[in-house]
Amino acid sequence: MIKNIIFDLGGVIYELDFDRFNHNLALLQQQANPQQIYSRLKQPSVFSDYERGAIDTPTFRDRVREELGIAASDETLDRAWNSLLVGLFPGRKAMLEELSQRYRLALLSNINSLHLEYIESECQAIFQLFEHCFFSYQLGTRKPELEIFNLVLDRMNFIPTETLFIDDSPPNIEAAASLGIKAILVKEPSKLATIIDQLPELVEGS
Repeated sequence: MIKNIIFDLGGVIYELDFDRFNHNLALLQQQANPQQIYSRLKQPSVFSDYERGAIDTPTFRDRVREELGIAASDETLDRAWNSLLVGLFPGRKAMLEELSQRYRLALLSNINSLHLEYIESECQAIFQLFEHCFFSYQLGTRKPELEIFNLVLDRMNFIPTETLFIDDSPPNIEAAASLGIKAILVKEPSKLATIIDQLPELVEGS
């Protein structure tokens, strides 16, 4: 029986716009044709290092300038980086409020200091619906590394076979499933409500 649900944040609860960020990055690089430098499945190591908390914000900015050939102020660079963030998907708060009455909820996000600071006030009411919010840069590890999943299971005292993980990244889904967690890939955020409606069937089939 499913008793616990671990939610991803970006792409599941909070909308991201990779095209907009890549476009703004190309403008800073003074490129006429934007390249897909940063995506859900691929990104330069400077971004994953920042999400893992391996580097601080000043180092992140300096490495982006050096490695991506950008000459921009901190403010301009931060504005481009934050352009990845769009806003909460409609209806997520009500959905989580309802689920919190039936399941133990945790949030597990690959996120960095600048992005969390940018969305924190907007997401505060959402964050409060989870028993705990796990942010990668505070933990020294990130999805799909198994360490971060084991950390959540241990701290929450979740049993893998009683836990559902919802994420929009195939590698993250595969990692969770390898630990015995029931994992569901969200290919279209608009279909999340349908997935939630099917949870009773998932519980019965567990």
